[in-house]
Amino acid sequence: MTIRTIIRNAATILGMNDVVRLVKQRNIAESTLRANQNFVVLFRCFNLMLAQVAVSARKPLVEPRNSRAKIEEFELSSTGLTYGVLAEYAFQNGMFNEARVWTMRFEQLLFQEISGTRSVVMPRWRR
Repeated sequence: MTIRTIIRNAATILGMNDVVRLVKQRNIAESTLRANQNFVVLFRCFNLMLAQVAVSARKPLVEPRNSRAKIEEFELSSTGLTYGVLAEYAFQNGMFNEARVWTMRFEQLLFQEISGTRSVVMPRWRR
């Protein structure tokens, strides 16, 4: 999974079709991507979210320099990382209710994936 995948997922949810089109192109230069302001904002949101993940996982943070970098060191799902980017984007743009929703989803997945617990197992009633 690459950063471009996470940014494409977030851009799709946000309706940023210009970013989706750019990121889908395989041989596009990094400088062309950086010329798109929406891409730059989402990339910055990704880096902020990655810092949160590094702190939570107690791992050193290595900020990626380009969008082709792979994200496997944290062993998180692309869904969880996308939620984190969406939470940062909503918060930066003053959409605090949306930020709260995305943050809750992100933190739930982050906790589940770091701690290894997927769900709560309820005891069965015996008759």
